[in-house]
Amino acid sequence: YFITGNKTKSELQDGEQFSIPAGQFVLILTEEYLKIPTDKLGFITFRFGLKKKGLINVSGFHVDPGFEGNLVFAAYNAGAQPIILSRGADAFRLWLSELDGCAPRYKGTHFNQTCISDADVTGLAGYLASPAALDKQIEEIRQRLRTIRTVLLAVISPLLIAILIYVIQQFFTKEQTGKGGDHFMIQSPALSSPPTLIDANTAQKQVFTSPEDSTGAISDTANTKSE
Repeated sequence: YFITGNKTKSELQDGEQFSIPAGQFVLILTEEYLKIPTDKLGFITFRFGLKKKGLINVSGFHVDPGFEGNLVFAAYNAGAQPIILSRGADAFRLWLSELDGCAPRYKGTHFNQTCISDADVTGLAGYLASPAALDKQIEEIRQRLRTIRTVLLAVISPLLIAILIYVIQQFFTKEQTGKGGDHFMIQSPALSSPPTLIDANTAQKQVFTSPEDSTGAISDTANTKSE
């Protein structure tokens, strides 16, 4: 047998199982070697138990008069779950319809075939993106996005809260500074006492002179009078 997604065909031992994944094609070689008379036409199909699971025959539905060899079935799993088959399982049906006369013997490329050819494998090589597989991939992407969102919220939320607290603190600090008014300090050079805190709103209404300036002014006046 050969399943799309595999690299090469495989051979089963007696009773060994294999799985046909959902949305994948499979080539199956029959155990029986057939010899169809030239006055007969064969019709092939799957058993209903496999059909209801989603296994569809896509290789054709008849066997030519005069055909000899093992049949190769091409099937597709259209179901949502893998389909399990084992070597020797009763999976196919063959009906023979009698013809009015003998037809020319089949001499095509599959005459006397006993294996799955390299050409058949090459034609189905590669993995098929089935609806089931695509749905699984979409769900995996959704799960990854949920994980990324959870991580981002866990990292960004504390940072946003810290920024908000800082902005609020800065706002109230500026409010308190504005209500208290602007202040500045003036200290006379001749005084050793601590500087005086002056409100900027009343600074223009007050004039301060140092004791040295006042003394100098009085001395100059006395000297003028004495002269």
